[in-house]
Amino acid sequence: MKGERVLIDTSVWIDYFRKGAGRLSEKVDEILNISEVSVPKVVIAELFQGAKSEKEVSVITDFMEAFRIIDQSENTWIK
Repeated sequence: MKGERVLIDTSVWIDYFRKGAGRLSEKVDEILNISEVSVPKVVIAELFQGAKSEKEVSVITDFMEAFRIIDQSENTWIK
């Protein structure tokens, strides 16, 4: 069982997908290994909005299947 639930901001996912290796990617990989990552629907919408190619759309679609997608409310951000 993984640790606490973590939400990762859209800007972090964009850097993670586009830039690949680096300190940020290493940190995200570390979080993915030790935490339960949930993705709010707004993050998915923002990622699709910024997709510049069919390949990026495919990556986002695969991404959606890998994580728990959640509806967000005020309580999502407070907890």
